[in-house]
Amino acid sequence: MVVIAVDGKIHVIGGRFKGPADRTGLHDIYDPATDTWTARAPLPTPRSGLVGAYYHGLILVLGGELPPDHTFPENEAFDPKNQSLDHTGANATRPARLRRRRD
Repeated sequence: MVVIAVDGKIHVIGGRFKGPADRTGLHDIYDPATDTWTARAPLPTPRSGLVGAYYHGLILVLGGELPPDHTFPENEAFDPKNQSLDHTGANATRPARLRRRRD
């Protein structure tokens, strides 16, 4: 599961429920100011064992696993301001929006 705080809200993405095969792509956002949860578009590939980071205004969700021996190469970038999810596809080295920009 990825848990990341952005602009005072907590994003909870992916993970598993009871067992290794019971994985989820859910993306819920908790707003402590209003004590409410809001559902967002789920990950296209439900998975656990994923990692995440907040970088250049995007929540990055990378990789994941389905035990005992399957890993996922999928990567997604969620834009909290536009509430949009960019599926970067398998084996992507980085989301297109994060490629080096020239000044």
